[in-house]
Amino acid sequence: MSKPLPSHRDGEPKIETLRSAYIDSRDQEQQPEKQDLARRVVEKYIFDFQSVLLDSGTSARYIANEMFRTRRFLSVLTNNMTAYEGYRKTPGMGGNELILTGGRYFHNYDALLGTATENSIGLFFPNVTIIGVSGLSHEDGLFCHGDDEVAVKVRIWQKKTDVRLIVADWKKIGKRDARSFGLFAELVGSRSPTTRSILVTNRPDERATQQEREVFDSEIAEIRSKGSIEVDVPEESELEPCSKLVIPETIRQHVPAIRNGKP
Repeated sequence: MSKPLPSHRDGEPKIETLRSAYIDSRDQEQQPEKQDLARRVVEKYIFDFQSVLLDSGTSARYIANEMFRTRRFLSVLTNNMTAYEGYRKTPGMGGNELILTGGRYFHNYDALLGTATENSIGLFFPNVTIIGVSGLSHEDGLFCHGDDEVAVKVRIWQKKTDVRLIVADWKKIGKRDARSFGLFAELVGSRSPTTRSILVTNRPDERATQQEREVFDSEIAEIRSKGSIEVDVPEESELEPCSKLVIPETIRQHVPAIRNGKP
């Protein structure tokens, strides 16, 4: 007799998924920044009734969660299996449609890749394409980490679309990785497969070194100067102000002037 699946408290079967060490480690990097990017992407660029082509990667996972939570009647094609997790959390809500590309499952990337994946992308006509990167340089373009994912990345990059969003947290700006799959020069003039291309990123936080801040500012300036892609990054004035200094009560009790509200 086969062993029954473990169940949730409500009696529904619990499906366990084993995520790769690679995806888990990438998921932990810049997690708050990725969540912030996801909210900005969906709020500013994703609207009800659109067709969306969603890339693999951890940043795309947060975007998928936000899309399915806040938008209605989307048609989403993706090779990203983590996006399916987000869709399962909101079954039937919003009337959204999730289409998996098909293809060979690659555990390292928790994604579907291969010829079947590329063919499926070729038959889809997106209003918005969302592409993730492991690195980005104004000179060498967009990077991914593994050889297995290059062909699908190129297919998504070259796909005709109304709006292409390149989503990258600040640590990926100015960073190179194993394989380059697209150049900014390809977005210029008649060669461009899209009407608008937009890099959506965020500014380095307090953990960034001075060198990292300089690299980020230099790369953003170079990308903007090429004129082939828009850059959506919050200006310093748009960032949330630092919270006021909070003095622990244990200290306040020993400092009467502070306790009484005097300077």
